[in-house]
Amino acid sequence: MTLVILLIYYFLIRLSISTIWESKFSKLKIAYEKINDFDHNQFLDGAKIAFETIINAFNKGDKKTLKPLLTKEVFQSFEEAISKNSINKDYQFYSLNIEKIEDVIFESGNIKICVKFISEQFKNDDENTILKKEDTWTFEKPINSKNPNWLLSST
Repeated sequence: MTLVILLIYYFLIRLSISTIWESKFSKLKIAYEKINDFDHNQFLDGAKIAFETIINAFNKGDKKTLKPLLTKEVFQSFEEAISKNSINKDYQFYSLNIEKIEDVIFESGNIKICVKFISEQFKNDDENTILKKEDTWTFEKPINSKNPNWLLSST
């Protein structure tokens, strides 16, 4: 009897995980159809690393780190904001999660994946100042590119 209950519990958990993945990340199936070696885990991990790297570099005014991670248009807008001192030098990350994939788009030989992030940041190393933010960023790369890197093309 206990084994039956454990098996039912196991299958319910698997179904729940499958349903959550389906509702949040199902659009990534399109990427698998168009890109031979697409790996959603690698993409999602890379997107989180890119998000944190880009936010931290922006907040420090570090254009050198930003330039290879952004399209030319996004870099220009970030550069302009940095020049106007519209940066948050005092913020640090507390947590970062990918809420869902908003969209996957193919156009002009490029794939674009829109990712909704939820981050929590705090100011001046004070965890009492936690600020929750939602951002949707679009990463892109040429469909036939062997380069594993994606560029931020929209925020």
